[in-house]
Amino acid sequence: MVITSVNMAFKVKDIHWEIMLNYMEKHKEFATGKFTSINGRDNYKKLWIDLVKELTATGYGERSVEKWQKCWTDFKYALKRKTAAIKFDINGTGGGPQQSKQLNDLELRFLAVLGNSFAEGVGVPERGLPADNVTRKRTIDEVTCR
Repeated sequence: MVITSVNMAFKVKDIHWEIMLNYMEKHKEFATGKFTSINGRDNYKKLWIDLVKELTATGYGERSVEKWQKCWTDFKYALKRKTAAIKFDINGTGGGPQQSKQLNDLELRFLAVLGNSFAEGVGVPERGLPADNVTRKRTIDEVTCR
C-alpha cells in the first residue's frame, strides 16, 4: 500500500499560519465568512481553493480544503477560549499573578482580522440581574496590553 502525502497527517507549521494570516488580512470577508454579494458562497469556496494552493506550495505536505477548514475552525475555537480565559482572569478578584497565558503576535493579528465581536461578542446586554456600574467591559486591546 502506497501512502500519499494527502493521506498523511502533518503538523501545521508557523509558515502555514503566516500564509493564512496574510491571506485573511487581504480578504477580511473570507476570514469572517461574511460575504454580502449574491455569489458569496461561490467566492468563499474559490478563496479556500486559492488559499490551499498557497499552503500546499510550501512543500510540507498536502491537505484537502475540508481539512484546512477544520484546522481553521479549531484554531478559532482555541483562540476564543484563550481570550475568554484572559478576560476571566483579568476580571477575577483575589489578586495574585495572572493565571492565563498571553496572546502571541500571530494570535493578536488574527484577532485584528476577525474583529472585536469575535472575542467580545456583539454587545447585547444580558437579561437578568442589572449590571454593576463599577465593573466595565474591557476591550481586547486592554486585555493584551499588560
